Amino acid sequence: MEIRTAVAEDAGAVQRVARRAWHEAHGEIIGEEAVEALLEKWYSKIQLPDAIEREDAPMFVAIDDDVVGFA
Repeated sequence: MEIRTAVAEDAGAVQRVARRAWHEAHGEIIGEEAVEALLEKWYSKIQLPDAIEREDAPMFVAIDDDVVGFA
C-alpha cells in the first residue's frame, strides 16, 4: 500500500470511498437521504478538487491498486 499526497485527479476516487464509508457507517443512523446531502455538501465535484489542492490542509490518499482511503 502506498500513502501519498492527493491531487485533484483523485477526486472521483475519494468520492467513491467517502460514499461507501458514509453509507456504511451512518446510513442506518441518520438515513440515506441525510448521508447523500452531506456527501453533496462535503464531497461535491466542484468543491472537492479545490479542497484536495489546499496547501494549508493537505489531503492524503492510501492506494492499493486504487484509492482505498483518505485523510
